[in-house]
Amino acid sequence: MLKEEITRSGKQSYEWEKKGTNLFTANSINKYPAIRQVMFRILNEIRQKDGKVFYNGREKIREGIENLNATGFYKTIFSNAIKRIDNYCDSIDQNFVIVIDENSARRELLVTAAKTMFGNDPARRMISPPFEVESHLNQNIQAADWIASVTGRLWNYQLDQNSYSEYQPYTKYFWNRLNSVSTHSTVMRRPARAPQKLKVPAISNHALGSFGLKLLEAQSKKSEN
Repeated sequence: MLKEEITRSGKQSYEWEKKGTNLFTANSINKYPAIRQVMFRILNEIRQKDGKVFYNGREKIREGIENLNATGFYKTIFSNAIKRIDNYCDSIDQNFVIVIDENSARRELLVTAAKTMFGNDPARRMISPPFEVESHLNQNIQAADWIASVTGRLWNYQLDQNSYSEYQPYTKYFWNRLNSVSTHSTVMRRPARAPQKLKVPAISNHALGSFGLKLLEAQSKKSEN
């Protein structure tokens, strides 16, 4: 399906990469049945090989925090993912290794994995710290990236249908198919928070012109985030 695009790139197929976020767009899965069929075939291949899809995540805080610690967030999710995979592998009496894509927080993730392997509640089924590979040279990682892209958009819609209404078709095409081959997977939701009223100090009409504009701008940005 992507042969023409690979040819135009001037690269060999074994070193060419197409990110899932660019391939499985809301427009492409609606407009081109062949794009949907790619993901159908990947999930069917996993099922036929008696494999499983695994995902683990947590809903981000969308309001009230400006400097979110992305690395800390990633480490927490990664540690929890290792424990969930370990529980699954223990239930089927199998060991496992983890292969990860290149990441700017590589050292922190490896330390997190080591702590999880050898900590108070060790992941005994994990036989080695994670291996890091270059995604454009590893088709397994590229397939995982494609699945992750679809999974992320499925859950964006599940968590906030108003903000991500354009992702509704992902549910139609992929929700049941994905979860039919998934195990020990979850996205942790954050508890609903009551909207907070913005307290505005008393201010004269003379100063309201510029202040009012900034206030409306701030409210607009908050709703967008």
